[in-house]
Amino acid sequence: MEILAPPSPTRFGFNSATVLDLAVIKDFILPFSIIFLPELYSDHNPVKFTFQLKFTTLHNSVTTHTDWTKFQNYLKNQIDYRPLKINSNTDIEIAVEKFTKNLQNAHRFATKTVKKSTATYIHANIKDLIKTRNKTTKAWQILRNPLIETELNRIEKLIQKLDQNSRQKDQTEELEALNREDGKLWRKAKIMRKKAQKIPAPLGENGFAYSDSIKAETIAISLEKQFSLNDLSHRETEDEVKKSIETSPPPHSPITKLIISNAFSPLR
Repeated sequence: MEILAPPSPTRFGFNSATVLDLAVIKDFILPFSIIFLPELYSDHNPVKFTFQLKFTTLHNSVTTHTDWTKFQNYLKNQIDYRPLKINSNTDIEIAVEKFTKNLQNAHRFATKTVKKSTATYIHANIKDLIKTRNKTTKAWQILRNPLIETELNRIEKLIQKLDQNSRQKDQTEELEALNREDGKLWRKAKIMRKKAQKIPAPLGENGFAYSDSIKAETIAISLEKQFSLNDLSHRETEDEVKKSIETSPPPHSPITKLIISNAFSPLR
């Protein structure tokens, strides 16, 4: 048996604050929540008890993989098996505890965590269009046919439209599932009202790159140009420098002490 009470007082007096509303449960293992509602003008706030009678167990988000060969080798090499002398119930409990500990250590040694992919779910129709777009992009890069480019732009716009509709649907379902009483809906609305900074699409040789594949190609071409060797042999620059040297006037004769003396003689 368990007594449930709200986390804060439900009745506020002149010089006191007490909890008057309680609940008693017995053998109840499902989740529940307790909140008080300051919605009345009286000194006594009502309390709301919510019991989740329909509850599904949350799956563990961490995925693990066990190498059973390593598991067996650990048991063979790391554990010294000897005949057990069982004379009492205490000996049985000690043997079972030791056996369980050995199995847990072997399983922990042979098990590793597998990272799950964080990629967003993509609808099957959008995946097919992405494959078609990639093939069309390769064909356009090879042939440079305007008709292929037109088809590529059409597929790209269709992918953007379907992706936008899919995201809108997911967002609507997420908002409908939020609880209005625990503040999650308000926090989500605050995030959505915040204006995000728009990052412009990169500009490449063939215009702005909007899709991921074209963005990658644009960045690759830009990096290739930045890290390529400079063209050290430029015939036009060499001819211009040679012409400037040949047509330049001869240098002036060096200044001697006699010239300096004659220049200052009128000042004496």
